[in-house]
Amino acid sequence: MRKNNNRNIALLLVIIFIVGCIFTILYYYNYYLLDHLQVRTDVTVTEGGAAFNVNDENLSMGKTVRGGSAERSFHISNKQKSLVKVSAAGNISPYLTFSDNNFILPANEVKQIFVYFIAPENISLGKYHGVINVNFYRAK
Repeated sequence: MRKNNNRNIALLLVIIFIVGCIFTILYYYNYYLLDHLQVRTDVTVTEGGAAFNVNDENLSMGKTVRGGSAERSFHISNKQKSLVKVSAAGNISPYLTFSDNNFILPANEVKQIFVYFIAPENISLGKYHGVINVNFYRAK
């Protein structure tokens, strides 16, 4: 009898935990995170010669050299006041910085964000890939 009671309590706790997780996820996506944009980015580090790449589908930085840099920009806007956070992922991310990050974007305003790729002198030659994430959160 005591084992069944303990089992029922454990089962009830697991069910409460799962329901709590579901409500947390629904709250986060419906009431906190307003929108998420993701754009691919890449750059090639070569021995010499710089180049650029004009591409509407991703934010390609073209080519650069060790110790060099590359810069691109994009525009964002939103219909309501939002907290905007910009981040990067992939093997390109340690070398990317942004002109603005973690800021309030007023409703119906357009903002230009610059993306900088800084290649250290000791970076390995090759192609670096990743994504730039732009998250719009409900602003207080």
